[in-house]
Amino acid sequence: MNAEVVSVGSEILAGQIADTNARFISEALASVGVPVTLHTAVGDDVGQIERVLKAALDRADVVVVCGGLGPTHDDLTREGVAAATGRPLERDA
Repeated sequence: MNAEVVSVGSEILAGQIADTNARFISEALASVGVPVTLHTAVGDDVGQIERVLKAALDRADVVVVCGGLGPTHDDLTREGVAAATGRPLERDA
């Protein structure tokens, strides 16, 4: 079994913030015997998120996505995951 970590956020690519989530997730997965084979950072763009996730899903048994989940207009992780998996978004009321 192997895993990939995908970090979403244009601020990561611009060097405005450090991607500490990927390190934490990798350490946690390694501690239970799941090696992480790739870290990928992708900007806040639905099409790019979709492409990166589809590729990761083809390569890895486990894909962990972090970032881009806030309330602002540029947080598009949910939409990218939905597009990559062909599943609709649903509101849990």
